[in-house]
Amino acid sequence: MGWWAVIKAGGDWSAEMKKGMDRGIDGSIVFFDDNSGQARKAIIQVKGGQHVSVNDVRVLKSVIDREKAPIGALICLKPATREMAREAAIAGYYEPEYFPGRKFPRIQILTMEDLFAGKRIEHPELAISGVKQAERKTKDQQTSLF
Repeated sequence: MGWWAVIKAGGDWSAEMKKGMDRGIDGSIVFFDDNSGQARKAIIQVKGGQHVSVNDVRVLKSVIDREKAPIGALICLKPATREMAREAAIAGYYEPEYFPGRKFPRIQILTMEDLFAGKRIEHPELAISGVKQAERKTKDQQTSLF
C-alpha cells in the first residue's frame, strides 16, 4: 500500500522504503515557499495496519522535527481517532512568509478513502516564474556542454 498511497497523495516515493530502512519516511513532497531557492519537504508516512494510534502521530511529529520538515502527513486505512486528531492539532500550523494569511496543518491525517476522493496533502505551492529558457541551437552550433 505504501508507494501507491504516497503517489496518490501527490508525493514522491522514497527510494529508502524499498530497502527497508525508511527511518520513518515513506515519501515526501518537495516544495518551494519563497524566492530563496531552498526546497522544503512534507514528510509522508503510510500505516497499513488496522491499529493506528496516537503514538503513530507522535512518531511522525518526531520525524518531522528530526528532518526539520515543516509538514508531515500520516496516511492510514481508518479515520483518525479523537486522540489522534487532538495530537495533530497540538502540532499547530506552518505559516510561510510568502503566503500571508495561509496556514497549513503541520500534521495531516488522511485515509485511503480521502485519497480516492481526491484529497491531497496541503502544502505551499509557489509558481516559479521568470525562468529564462536557453536559446535553442543545432548540433553544429553548439561548441561544448559547458
